[in-house]
Amino acid sequence: MRIQGARRRPALGREATMSCDRIRDRLELASLGGVTAGESAELEAHLAVCPACREAWEECREAAAAVRASIAPAHPRPAFHRALREAVRSEIRRARRFGTGRRIAAASAAALLLAAAAVWRSADRPGAAPALRLADIERWRLAGAATGRAAPSGALAGASSRAYFVRRDGAGRRVVAVDVATGRTCWETPVDANGPLAADASRVYCPVADDRRAAGLAALDAERGTLLWRYAGAAAPAFCRSARPVPWGDRVCWSAGDTVHMIDAGTGRRIWAHAVDGRGRLSAAEILGGRLYVADAATLTCLDGADGRVCWSQRLGGDDAEPLERPLLAAAGGRAYVVSPLPRRSGRLACADLADGRLRWTRLVPWPHHVAASDEAVYVRAGEVTAYDRDRGTMRWSRAAEGCGPLTPDGRFVHFVDASGGGRLLALERGSGRAVRAIEGVRSCEPVLLAGGLGVVETVDGIVHAVPVWTP
Repeated sequence: MRIQGARRRPALGREATMSCDRIRDRLELASLGGVTAGESAELEAHLAVCPACREAWEECREAAAAVRASIAPAHPRPAFHRALREAVRSEIRRARRFGTGRRIAAASAAALLLAAAAVWRSADRPGAAPALRLADIERWRLAGAATGRAAPSGALAGASSRAYFVRRDGAGRRVVAVDVATGRTCWETPVDANGPLAADASRVYCPVADDRRAAGLAALDAERGTLLWRYAGAAAPAFCRSARPVPWGDRVCWSAGDTVHMIDAGTGRRIWAHAVDGRGRLSAAEILGGRLYVADAATLTCLDGADGRVCWSQRLGGDDAEPLERPLLAAAGGRAYVVSPLPRRSGRLACADLADGRLRWTRLVPWPHHVAASDEAVYVRAGEVTAYDRDRGTMRWSRAAEGCGPLTPDGRFVHFVDASGGGRLLALERGSGRAVRAIEGVRSCEPVLLAGGLGVVETVDGIVHAVPVWTP
């Protein structure tokens, strides 16, 4: 009768045999591999000669097996098992006060189920998802995308159903247009892109470096890939990656350094520029209802989209924000959400009313990689993906998820890549955080681009994949 999973460290100063009471105290932990090698040998010796304890041992093994089968995640992490064993130890100590023998085993088994379920909810994922393999369901793939932290991220023009990404070309780079439905390459154009792309139905916008090595913006024709114009009005150095451009009708808004630029999308002519007198680099802009919202490390500013006039400006908190880090901004449902960078990789999440800038609430969060918003919540990605209520800032749900990829909300779901294990593309219900689909074998720090029933994602090996997105 071999007890499996014992940790290999010597037992210190205990007698060669154990009493039945001491055996019963250790059976639950032994069923989870939570005893030392010395304790395991003593348990085996006792169980060989004691039928009553053998019967209790079989009960514990069955209870532990049932718990594992019913709640263990599909990809368990070491932290899950460590937390589970600690929870079980606590429950066993409590169960000892209520009896011995089978009563201990029964009480501990029930407590084990509850404690393990609680640990899983806090340490792993809220709900299992049907798992699929990337190789089994992908519609097409295309190799050669630029990868790494300094590589520009892709963009999608929903109206034209094309995806755009950056491909390395020796020492330079090319912007590549791909038909989302078929994966066919439509065109490639040499452009020294050094920031995130954006697109509308007519143009692709690429942050670039101009001849003076200052930050600039280029526009390519979405149909043919020809260069339409280059805007060189930014004073920010090219080595500071600019924010993602934001198409807005016949204009495009672009933040570089501490200045917001509104540019005519057809000609590349500056319409207006506004330097924000605040702290450090600006976020990408959000444009809603004719107003433009932009944040630095300490201030949220609302500008009139037509002429750049300041409508209001709202301080977001103390003076402890880090001005060298770009803040994160998202807006929806009448609220703006700003994460200001703080020292020691933390952040301050602030919610403000879009109408007048009045602060609704603030809370500290781990410094996130991305923030997104819907009408009912804001979603923050740090070491986990967490949804906070729009009105009170209370946590609605949280899910452990490794990696740095952005969140892509759609009508009912939030799509992103969890880098744990071999990586997986997940779809979570926005309201509950329940995982409804998982595609295994996806590792990426890029956004999931949605169009025509497909999700397009660029993985860390430089391959662009298209897969069917979840539809209920």
